Amino acid sequence: MKKTLFALSLLMTSNAFAEAIPQPILEVINVYQHGSFGLDKGVLSMAVKKPSVNEDMAVLFFQGICNTQYVGKTWNPDLVKKVVMFNASGEQQITINGGGQECKKLGPMNMDESDKYIKSLIQK
Repeated sequence: MKKTLFALSLLMTSNAFAEAIPQPILEVINVYQHGSFGLDKGVLSMAVKKPSVNEDMAVLFFQGICNTQYVGKTWNPDLVKKVVMFNASGEQQITINGGGQECKKLGPMNMDESDKYIKSLIQK
């Protein structure tokens, strides 16, 4: 637990080193009730103001980010390599080992296929 809280505190305090988040991704982030977020070394992290997070929340977040590329809001797919969602206390997280390159693969998939694919990227 201390390691998670330490990592979360680093995320919150390292904004000086964080990369700029593309506007389409910011628009998706702003849909959520979030406490903090950042992009650092390819890891997009967001802490939500909820007591817990689950796989379905993380999958929807990832799909939202990916869907921006299919509605004309392009961003460099190499910017995001991993997506992490934290709960409000930082004690719980869901990590998706995928980013922009994996988003490209979702285009031809139907909803069930994309859901299954994204869930296969979740770190267990």
